Amino acid sequence: ESSVVKNVQDYGIEVGGSGSSNIITGNILDGNGTYGVYSYSGSNNIITSNNFINNTSYGLYVDFSSKNVITSNVASGNGNGFYIRATDSAISNNILENNTGFGAYIKYAYNSSFSGNSVYNNGSYGVYGDYSPGISVIGNSVKTSVTYGIRISSTANASVANNNIDGISS
Repeated sequence: ESSVVKNVQDYGIEVGGSGSSNIITGNILDGNGTYGVYSYSGSNNIITSNNFINNTSYGLYVDFSSKNVITSNVASGNGNGFYIRATDSAISNNILENNTGFGAYIKYAYNSSFSGNSVYNNGSYGVYGDYSPGISVIGNSVKTSVTYGIRISSTANASVANNNIDGISS
């Protein structure tokens, strides 16, 4: 809690190997070689109020996981903001801005929600939901991304509603 993790060669913070019920909060993850936070093979984790800044690949990378709460984080200036591969998870009230690639890439995230997020000025997709049946993308503000504001692909039973999308240049 409340650490500054800067310029680490690989991952700023790694939580894995079936780690569950972890809380990652209040950290600054800046300029790390791959990911600010890498969380994998866990469940019921809470990732909140962190700043992911200038990490080479992703600010936050969550893989093979379930039932996570990812809220009130800022991802800015990273290669990509968030990669989320987590079922039954809630991603809400985050700011994803000025990332070179994606704001958020959400893949194999069955029955997860992406809501109330601000996604601005990302170099590729604002939000990309891929292979995520039952995903809901609701009440987000997505502005000035290059390729797509919100793209849902290879997905059934998705809900996309009440989003504000503006200034997409593709």
